[in-house]
Amino acid sequence: MLGSRASAEPGPWRTSRTPYLKEVMDALSAVHPARRVVFMKGAQVGATESGNNWLGYIMHHVPAPALAVQPTVELAKRFSRQRIDPLLEETPALRERVAPARARDSGNTMLSKEFPGGILVLTGANSAVGLRSMTARFLFLDEVDAYSGDAAGEGHPIALAEARAATPVLQRQHAVA
Repeated sequence: MLGSRASAEPGPWRTSRTPYLKEVMDALSAVHPARRVVFMKGAQVGATESGNNWLGYIMHHVPAPALAVQPTVELAKRFSRQRIDPLLEETPALRERVAPARARDSGNTMLSKEFPGGILVLTGANSAVGLRSMTARFLFLDEVDAYSGDAAGEGHPIALAEARAATPVLQRQHAVA
């Protein structure tokens, strides 16, 4: 579901509005042979939403640890509030799997969303601690062109994040036209 806080067209996702994303999203399926999907594209074409769909798919169909990396921790917090929280609140299948943040000991914080069989951790590429704090089956690297070249003196954030992932990676790059 596209949340009313983050979308000009809230409501159910319709691939027919962005048919060029179908192949990308199909490649992110657990049964697809691709282990890495790199998406180089222009601005505002729905790539982050396809990544959000993938995160929802993971929570609902292939629960496992997942790490979502934004350029900074501050952007990860905004991403959580504006994109992930509405996705969880407005998608019935996900709302059932992740407790409301207001519930005591819910496992739902701004940068961590627990669900049966897995957890979604959000962090920034500028946080070496966030990039080495867990092992993840799935990794979503968003806006990688905005990542710094070094995470607190510990190495390139993409390499640090990829060292955490055992399987599929969605790396979204913005192509400068």
